[in-house]
Amino acid sequence: MLILIHITAALLSLLQATYGLFVPSRGKLQATYALVAVTFAIGTYLVWHLHAPLLQSCLSGLAYLTLILAATVVTWHRLHRVSGS
Repeated sequence: MLILIHITAALLSLLQATYGLFVPSRGKLQATYALVAVTFAIGTYLVWHLHAPLLQSCLSGLAYLTLILAATVVTWHRLHRVSGS
């Protein structure tokens, strides 16, 4: 069950970050941050609890983080360009 929540949070965060690229807002950024935090918290617990291979988990996490970080940075820049802040 926890793995299902982890995968759902990761997919939702990718969708939220993508949506934020097209319609940037502070709320979308905050939702993305929250979903990323949930994904990493559950992923860390699963690796620790299930004694999963650390290298494979870390590589998957880095790939996920790279996509999220790129989308979040672009969204942040677009939001600040539009708002003039």
